[in-house]
Amino acid sequence: MAGLRRLSSKCNFLELDNMLRDRLVCGLRDETLQRRLFAEKHLDIVSAWTLAQAYETARRDVDSLRGAHSAEIPIDRINIGARLQASQPASARQIDDYVCPRCRETGHDSRQCRFKNTTCSYCRRIGHIQRACYRKQTKQRKKYTKQRKEAYGADMQSRAVGDNILGDSLAGPAAIIKQKSLIPPTDSEAAKRKKPEAQLKKNNRERA
Repeated sequence: MAGLRRLSSKCNFLELDNMLRDRLVCGLRDETLQRRLFAEKHLDIVSAWTLAQAYETARRDVDSLRGAHSAEIPIDRINIGARLQASQPASARQIDDYVCPRCRETGHDSRQCRFKNTTCSYCRRIGHIQRACYRKQTKQRKKYTKQRKEAYGADMQSRAVGDNILGDSLAGPAAIIKQKSLIPPTDSEAAKRKKPEAQLKKNNRERA
């Protein structure tokens, strides 16, 4: 305590004892001790230091006492306790989280289900109801998988058609020229094409 006062004397605290008390209480790692000190009405640095030391000493004594008692327990008693714990039923929390395979409800075990002797209206088997029927769930999963595959195939087919149309539009001027050649020529274009042919026939007659 004296060393702590000596080290903090250079910090220029206005109220040294109160600052040391606050730093001590706020810096504790043990929440139980911290609450105990906060509950004190007139707590100063001396009483806080004394209570903290007493609490630490008591905690060490309790830990050492528990360790000594645990070392004296016979091994056969430990095994018996483990077997008894394993044979006990599930806790209430586990029961609440457990989903009964007979009715798909929680809060009870399948052996205690009121539908354990009921005939399923879907598969006609005894021991569950329709919403918990494994065959129905399997059929629904297969149907859903088939629908997804069909939807995927239709989507891929539509994409392929779109790619073909887009490919023709991106083929360039050659494709455009090819498409224009299918259009019949106009009268002026036909006349221009016939002039070279008439001139060629005239030259052939003169040579003959």
